[in-house]
Amino acid sequence: MNKLKIGVILPKNISNIYLKRLENLIYYFFDTDNIFYFSPYDNFAKKIPNFVNKNIFNVNILVIARDENENNPDFSWELDIPIFKTIFQGHGGLRLISGKYKFKNNKNFFRKIALLNNFAYAPYSYQNNFNVFNDENSLGFRMREDFYKLSNRDNSHKVIAIFGGSAVYDLSSLMPFSKRIEKKLNNVSVLNFGLYGGNILNDILNFNNYCYNIKPDIVIHYGGFNDIVNSMTSDSVLLKKYNISYPSIYTEWLNILYNANEKHYTKNSPYLIMQKYIERIKQFKNLVESIGSKFIYIFQPYYYKKHLSQKEIFFIKYYFSQNKNKLLINNVNMNYEIYKNFFKFEYLDLYQKFLNKDDFIFTDLVHINEHGSEIVAKEIIKYLKDKYVL
Repeated sequence: MNKLKIGVILPKNISNIYLKRLENLIYYFFDTDNIFYFSPYDNFAKKIPNFVNKNIFNVNILVIARDENENNPDFSWELDIPIFKTIFQGHGGLRLISGKYKFKNNKNFFRKIALLNNFAYAPYSYQNNFNVFNDENSLGFRMREDFYKLSNRDNSHKVIAIFGGSAVYDLSSLMPFSKRIEKKLNNVSVLNFGLYGGNILNDILNFNNYCYNIKPDIVIHYGGFNDIVNSMTSDSVLLKKYNISYPSIYTEWLNILYNANEKHYTKNSPYLIMQKYIERIKQFKNLVESIGSKFIYIFQPYYYKKHLSQKEIFFIKYYFSQNKNKLLINNVNMNYEIYKNFFKFEYLDLYQKFLNKDDFIFTDLVHINEHGSEIVAKEIIKYLKDKYVL
């Protein structure tokens, strides 16, 4: 058991059962029971032995907990910052911020939008991340602030740009695999354009917005899961006719803004989804190659059919206790059964690479821990060197 000190900010209402579940999550995730609790509310002091009223930054990791209804602590308290949905315990895992955390000033309009919970997902072409770790730039990406200056780099300096969803952002790892790759290579910058819930269409738009003029030497699309899941619940006409899928949060937007009653349900077949996803991959590839860059597709790891460790079983069970759409998950599993029938091009199959690993890697269906991120980094470097693109 390690010596990490974990601080937990509690919501106003939390039952003993839910608190115990939270303790178990932390224990399994960090292998420590050195947990301290903080709250602006005075109803916890006599209930919890490890409740403290000290500086919350005297911990290695800070976890912000939701209540049973997935409500966040409603306070600014000593932090004097907003607490937003994406930093939470729930939805099958832990969402973390590192110790000594300071929220950066958000100087641009789109970062201000990102502070407003679901409004971070609009407009479509400027989807921004929330702050979760202490290494985001002002656009919310986990990478350097001045990445745009790489358009004037020396010819000997290589740039790798990685696009994808929260698995690229690396929600469950304090050091994303993009940074691990950069540290292992010489004279190479690795740009992380990972977005929570983002589809490949988000990636294409963000490539145009932020990366086109940089002309990276290598562009990687690391994906699969988000496009499969979001396509299942996207408008069938848009998907079939125009190959448009979108983050499922848009359904909630419609209901909130226009008092609609749009249902969020599974309606598109796995075969249609894979066909349309492949079309977008080819489009992204053509766009990247049109500016002289090398395009690489990586099919991301997924828990399905892996020999799960005891810790992974715990997290997967917790995930399914929070997510009741079994049809959606069954259809995702089917996509992971049939994908090889559609991928008739060269790609790195990380799903297969993880199938025979029996150690603790997954913190929910698709996000991986520090150990998993290290494996991903090494596999990507090996693939790049094997294909003589590095």
